[in-house]
Amino acid sequence: FQDNEQPIKRLQPPPTADQPAESTGGRRRGRKQDSEDPTGLVSRTVSEEVTSQFKGSLAQRQRWYNKTYVYVLVLTGALGLCIFSSLYPALLIPSIVNLAPSTNLASTRRTYVRAIAHLCREVVLNDNLSRMSLEETTGTLRFLRNELQAIDKEI
Repeated sequence: FQDNEQPIKRLQPPPTADQPAESTGGRRRGRKQDSEDPTGLVSRTVSEEVTSQFKGSLAQRQRWYNKTYVYVLVLTGALGLCIFSSLYPALLIPSIVNLAPSTNLASTRRTYVRAIAHLCREVVLNDNLSRMSLEETTGTLRFLRNELQAIDKEI
């Protein structure tokens, strides 16, 4: 703008009955007002019947996954699973404690079975190519068989 020019004001249409006028303080003309408090603000009240019908209508249109009982049921289920997952393994602690010795006994048993199979082959062949005599082989076989039976009882 130059020094002597003024900005152009836009012309506004005159207020109609539906639009608020500046002189009325923002109130609309031609509308019924319920009540007016001393500050000049309009307070509108809704009857209990309309409120209850509105709430009932909203409850009918509400999806099943937004309802309160669904949240309560899901949270109860999740809490139950958390408790179950922490308490159930506590019942298995005695068997978990003995897991390493049981695994060790199974390994020892497998070793004894292989040794018994080897000694049985030596007794059957009896070709005198082994380092033990027949009496030593049968004695060792008897010892390993007794040990194997003891391990089977422990497992």
